[in-house]
Amino acid sequence: MSKFSFKINKRLVKILAFGMVVLMLGSVLAGCAGCNGCAPSGPDPDTTTGKPGGVVFDPSQGDKPQDPEATGAPGVAIPGWATLTIPPNQKTVNCGFENPIANQGNYHLSFELRLIDPSKPNGYEVLFTSGLVEAGKGIYEMTMTRGLEAGTYPAMVFVQPYYTDMTPTANNAQTAIQLIVK
Repeated sequence: MSKFSFKINKRLVKILAFGMVVLMLGSVLAGCAGCNGCAPSGPDPDTTTGKPGGVVFDPSQGDKPQDPEATGAPGVAIPGWATLTIPPNQKTVNCGFENPIANQGNYHLSFELRLIDPSKPNGYEVLFTSGLVEAGKGIYEMTMTRGLEAGTYPAMVFVQPYYTDMTPTANNAQTAIQLIVK
């Protein structure tokens, strides 16, 4: 019977552990990108154009004020929000869902306002879904599926980037916000 002896290299162990964590995170992200729960909701595919999801430009999009400091950059520029304040019991409300000018010529964005609701099958209720918004434009008024009572609600804004050929990217963004109704 032979005995094996080896010396544990602490640095090698740390590198291997880090590599395994990176692989696990990559697997989780790849799995999420392919799941139906992350896919944007919307109309069925348009049989006349063959474009996936029948996605069209949102007719209510307006021009965004130009930022002279904005420059094109690789990747998708995604705006962020901490809160959204709306009046109580109104379906049509003001908002500010903008596609940064940095996405010009590369990406359109669609926006979905989701009210966190653990009792729902997906864990949320969709209050608003936009069509595509071109870079440098935004949605400044939305009509939600229903008005809300006064209060503060946990919510999220789901952002799906689309290439200029109208196909969705594999990645998307979900930003947690507080929906303040007062």
